[in-house]
Amino acid sequence: MNDGTPHLEICLLGAPEIQISGNPLSLNHLKARALLFFLAASRQAHTRQYLAALLWGESASSEALHSLRSSLYRLRQSLRAHQIASALLSDGELLSLQPASYQCDLIEFRRLLAQGGEEPLTQAVALYRGPLLQGFSLADAPLFEEWVRTEELHLNQACLGALDQLATWAE
Repeated sequence: MNDGTPHLEICLLGAPEIQISGNPLSLNHLKARALLFFLAASRQAHTRQYLAALLWGESASSEALHSLRSSLYRLRQSLRAHQIASALLSDGELLSLQPASYQCDLIEFRRLLAQGGEEPLTQAVALYRGPLLQGFSLADAPLFEEWVRTEELHLNQACLGALDQLATWAE
């Protein structure tokens, strides 16, 4: 966006990065970062209960929901500091990111793969900087870690498939 509106950029392939209009987003709370990463990658709304179980599955439901509220507060504060609080949508029990407010390399990777063709596949392969959320982990969130492993397996297979197709065309 070049209209002066802050824009959120989230890179999940390789070491994760969050930037707003080219500047790093300061969000030191791991669970708030994980929440942002998950919402960006899924590009859909999720219930608070689901997100609480995903990130605090080892805790009692009431504790998990309290922790989610705390992480949401931290995330909102960080986004608000960069004048982009509207990126996080809350509709009753549903939470999501406003699709027009952010770009995510993972979403772009999937879009390019779906297009097919030599140029889109070449661009998709170039976006694949490394494994999903490389170097980022939550030891106390097994469901989140399982999601990362499953997604990475699919992404890796998709990238290898694209490379195979590009090699076939190059022959």
